[in-house]
Amino acid sequence: MIVEQLSTDDVPASVIQEVGEDLGIMLGRVTEAKINANRLKNRLEN
Repeated sequence: MIVEQLSTDDVPASVIQEVGEDLGIMLGRVTEAKINANRLKNRLEN
């Protein structure tokens, strides 16, 4: 896994904030999809 560190010396703080917000939105969508998948799985098992 490659992990890069960002600092405001390299990237403007506004860009870092925007990317963080975008990642938060994606995480919310993934979490919602996981919940829906678990609900579907439970319905199919019953």
